[in-house]
Amino acid sequence: MIHGLMVIKNEEDRYLEACLKWNLQHFDTLSVVDDSSTDRSVEIAERYADHVVSGLRGLKFLDNEGRFRESAWEWWVYSSLSPSREDWFVSVDADEFITGDLREAIEDHPGTSASFRVREVWGVDPVVVRVDGYWNRGVSPRCVKGERLLGGFKFLHKTLGSGSLPHGFAGSSPLHGSELLHFGYAKPRDRQVKYDRYRGDRNHGPHHIESIKRNPQVTEWTGQVVDFE
Repeated sequence: MIHGLMVIKNEEDRYLEACLKWNLQHFDTLSVVDDSSTDRSVEIAERYADHVVSGLRGLKFLDNEGRFRESAWEWWVYSSLSPSREDWFVSVDADEFITGDLREAIEDHPGTSASFRVREVWGVDPVVVRVDGYWNRGVSPRCVKGERLLGGFKFLHKTLGSGSLPHGFAGSSPLHGSELLHFGYAKPRDRQVKYDRYRGDRNHGPHHIESIKRNPQVTEWTGQVVDFE
């Protein structure tokens, strides 16, 4: 089985519903951990997810991303599921859309953890993706097999940049035939929010941060069309 996990915070007016509807096709179960949203995010998540929990242990994502994700995974793996060693666990955010055939890609993958190639959307009408510098090389570890998790796991306790998988999976090899289309920088207001949040964070280098504002090289997305609205 393939189990999906998503963490959310006030996502009602962004891509949440479209993201849930789209990514459901790839998962046998979907669990959502909410960071005490004050909008209708939980109500929307409950329409689609198998398991939803909010205000987990009073932790806040922006206070310490690593502690929040670690607690979310502990609830997910040990409380909401009864996983086997053969199951796969996939972490996806509320502005990410899985393209291609994830199930086939995982079945063909030789290892016990895997990364997605990440395509950074930089405009939505039409959908264009960034193809310069750092933004053209994004790879993110997101998938891990049950046999690697059931003995326990830990996240790096960082305010930002803890990663989406437990610590130790950064070297996982990429999937073939399935990618992530990331809308987190798709609109100017999204880019400004990211820029303001990352400035001064030691886990994000100045070159990376300033490149958010730099005039990008983009190309029209010609892969699988996703319903992001």
